[in-house]
Amino acid sequence: MRYAVSNRTPRNAATRARWLAFAVATLALALLASTVHAQDGEAVRTVESTHDFDATTSRLETAIEEQGLTLVTTIDHAANAANADLALAPTTLFVFGNPQVGTPLMQSARTIALDLPQKMLVWEDAAGDVFVSYRDPVALAADHGLASDAGALPNVANLLGRLARSAAGIE
Repeated sequence: MRYAVSNRTPRNAATRARWLAFAVATLALALLASTVHAQDGEAVRTVESTHDFDATTSRLETAIEEQGLTLVTTIDHAANAANADLALAPTTLFVFGNPQVGTPLMQSARTIALDLPQKMLVWEDAAGDVFVSYRDPVALAADHGLASDAGALPNVANLLGRLARSAAGIE
């Protein structure tokens, strides 16, 4: 976002207080945006981790298990890239789910199987910051001809958010 900045100094205390409140609110929004990189309706949600890559992946695996979900597999994209003599920063995909929840969704719209089981990505950027990303099932519902409140979609979306925040150390 770009903001117009004035070099004028506010003349009275009330104006200075409003400017200060605006600055604090802007800073708070900037900090929030650096933690969760998505807006309502966006399909990909990203949470910045307070932990390093290894701790974040370990925390995510533990959180998945604690929720009683089945961890189908993990895919270490960085290791696969190294096997092809290519470089990739740490990037691991977790594939997990619960057939009791996913099957009824697939019975309603078979194409949702393209997005099931659920996936969550832990990745590190060039600066060494670590993130947890996932696709919001509520935002994807329309892709499969489902209402955003169909079946367990809202509950699944909430669960994915909790898993990501838990792995990132912000919940």
